[in-house]
Amino acid sequence: MRKIYKLAGALLIIEFFFQFISFTRYMYFYYKERTEETEQWWETDERYEWFTKVNSDGFEAIYHPFLGWTTGPVDSPSVHVGEDGIRRTTGNPQNETAQTKKIFVFGGSTIWGHVAADNETIPSLIAQELNVNVPRYHITNFGQPGYYSNQEVINLLLLLKDGKIPDYVVFYDGCNDLYVSTKQENPSIVYNEFLIKDKLQNIWDLSHPRTYGNSLLNPLLWVNAWPDISKYIKIYHYPRMIYRKLTGTLEKEEKYRFKEEDIDRLANNIARNYLRNAAMINALSRAYGFKYLLIWQPQLLNKEMKTEEELGVAGSNFKNYTKLYQETTERLHESNIKNFYDVSDIFREHKETIFFDNCHINNEGKMAVTNNIVDILRRNYGL
Repeated sequence: MRKIYKLAGALLIIEFFFQFISFTRYMYFYYKERTEETEQWWETDERYEWFTKVNSDGFEAIYHPFLGWTTGPVDSPSVHVGEDGIRRTTGNPQNETAQTKKIFVFGGSTIWGHVAADNETIPSLIAQELNVNVPRYHITNFGQPGYYSNQEVINLLLLLKDGKIPDYVVFYDGCNDLYVSTKQENPSIVYNEFLIKDKLQNIWDLSHPRTYGNSLLNPLLWVNAWPDISKYIKIYHYPRMIYRKLTGTLEKEEKYRFKEEDIDRLANNIARNYLRNAAMINALSRAYGFKYLLIWQPQLLNKEMKTEEELGVAGSNFKNYTKLYQETTERLHESNIKNFYDVSDIFREHKETIFFDNCHINNEGKMAVTNNIVDILRRNYGL
């Protein structure tokens, strides 16, 4: 019996030692992350204090069965999102008539309006520019944080099935097409796909409560909770992780970071996926009678004269991302996509700060992008 007590005591000491290591690692990465967050230059700029406050309160992401998620309602002085997940657009006609033309704008957070008040989003700026003389264009902002071309095509399809037919559709993409495709080694449909799958678990198991509300005596609770509980028992968790790493069974998506030799393959995959989405948009436009344009957006990757502020937010793996974006863009140009407009170079020689991070741009940048889009609409689409 004494040997059992000694063994149990030794195991407890080892467990406490591992717990101390785990806590130390947690604190290190926690403060490292906090320090990195404070390096976002715009968060300490008084011009953007209002968004820092809204952002700190958190934006809700509500599950959507086909799109992954939509933004939850937001009602703040500068940011408004309705119950339908649609961001408010300013500059639209107050009274619509039969002559009012509908323009749908799709994109990720750059269209939704990261670090932008309602009247500063690209869709709002487009509305303000097009309606400056005669208010006859109603713009709807269908941008959502994290969306890329796959989700946008599906969203458009759902809207068309619901009888919401636009006259013109603007797609603004590039950043998220790049990042979604490089988050995991295997192709991903949406951001953090494997985490969403893990949260949903077995959707057919609807008749059996899984964890919440179960009695402690219910064996299902222990079966379902063990994968999570076991992560906190370090004397079990650490040896298991070491074993899985040595045997190569550790989930690759959790540690994936693409290398230079991956660029050609990834560029082909991203371009092929975008081309297929473009083909579906073209087919839908013929079936439903709307016109469309595909905008390939600028990134910090393309800016040659980066400011000190921009260099501070360039992010990791910047060199490989730059090569990947350039190669993907070349493949898209070679494909001669219908209604494809590449504006990724508009800030190449710009000397002032434009980017908050690799993708998001300040008001000066948004105005430049808006002018390009409006110019295309007027020159090539007769608006």
